[in-house]
Amino acid sequence: MLEGRVVRGYKPGDASEIVELLDRVLTWPAFEINVPKTDFWKWKYLDVPGGPAIAGLVVDRKVIQCHSGGIPKGIVIGDKVYKCLEGVDLCQDREHSTREMLIEAIKCKNKQAVDRGIEVAFSFPLESIYETLIRDFEYRDLQVKITRFVSVLEPRSFFRQTRRAFPKKIAYQLLTSGSKRAQERTKLMSDGYTVDIVNHFDPDVSDFFLQAAEDFDIVVVRNQDYLNWRYADMRAGAFSILLAKHSTKIAGYLVLKTVGEGETKACYIVDMLVSPGQSDVANLLLAEALQHAGKLNAIALHSWMLRDHAYSNAFKEMGFVRLPARPQERKTRLAFRNICGLRDIDDVLSKNNLRVHMMLGDTDMV
Repeated sequence: MLEGRVVRGYKPGDASEIVELLDRVLTWPAFEINVPKTDFWKWKYLDVPGGPAIAGLVVDRKVIQCHSGGIPKGIVIGDKVYKCLEGVDLCQDREHSTREMLIEAIKCKNKQAVDRGIEVAFSFPLESIYETLIRDFEYRDLQVKITRFVSVLEPRSFFRQTRRAFPKKIAYQLLTSGSKRAQERTKLMSDGYTVDIVNHFDPDVSDFFLQAAEDFDIVVVRNQDYLNWRYADMRAGAFSILLAKHSTKIAGYLVLKTVGEGETKACYIVDMLVSPGQSDVANLLLAEALQHAGKLNAIALHSWMLRDHAYSNAFKEMGFVRLPARPQERKTRLAFRNICGLRDIDDVLSKNNLRVHMMLGDTDMV
């Protein structure tokens, strides 16, 4: 380490300088918020249900030049819950730092993770750091790919923004010709179910999650504390929460995020979870989400998820069309690190056809 350079974790008083660095070198936050960025940072880093987030920092000439963040979460892998760290906000001031300094920031974050008892880590790494994580930090690529779905609510505005708009519009109309009838049929067959827009999650969502998690090999813990922190705290941005119940029992939920204005306004499904085997609930939530997005004057409703997800058929049945992955999405990978070296974790991560439930809300992309 060169004289005057310090590698350390977060200290009280660092917030404003960290925010300035993130804002200068990243698109940060990655989505629209209506609160001061320092308030957003405090929500994201200090008020996490799993304990304060971790930051590995490199300070040179008394200025923070590199940052590597990690958000502690619970994660279900197989049939067990582990302490997990999601890697976020990896960045550097390229004019005043080197790649070696960025690696030092990652190492600093990782040491703090071990000290905190973190057992596993995951990340959607940038292409520029992917090989380093695999080679030097023992991450493994789970070989899952991203897919996108879209339902166009206002064709004129939506297709005006695309190349070869007319043939694409015709093709879309042919692909979705029966979707309106399917959505109406879903609502007619939803006797006994209700879907309400709520502003927070009640305690019974924690028990619902434990049941819903049975459908997956890997899923981030979605208990009451986590869901309210993620989607019901206005510092995180504005979300719409749709909650499905059968009688008084939770059957599923769906969370929407609205982005843009006017002819660029769109909604994104950032999270969705239903009781095991209840595809009719997934269909109902999607039908309600389409209606809600229409009321918000969105031109389209999008979803980002991992390919061959358990809910893919519901999206297709409700008239969503699978889109080709964008260039940056084709390079996006899901990488995991078994920090504690438990064989149970390796056995699950090595399975073929892993059932992974991750959506945009499991990242800090939205």
